[in-house]
Amino acid sequence: MGANLARLEVEVALDVLTHRLPGLALAVEPADVPWMKDGLVRGPQRLPVTWPST
Repeated sequence: MGANLARLEVEVALDVLTHRLPGLALAVEPADVPWMKDGLVRGPQRLPVTWPST
């Protein structure tokens, strides 16, 4: 249950973030996002983004 809850929390957080900051975009191609190599945790090491200034 812990992993499923964590996935749901990240999904909700990213959904809220992208709705509140609609100009937020990846700064690199999706294939260029570096992923963690740890076997226990799966996810990006960094998620470079751009956000247009107004």
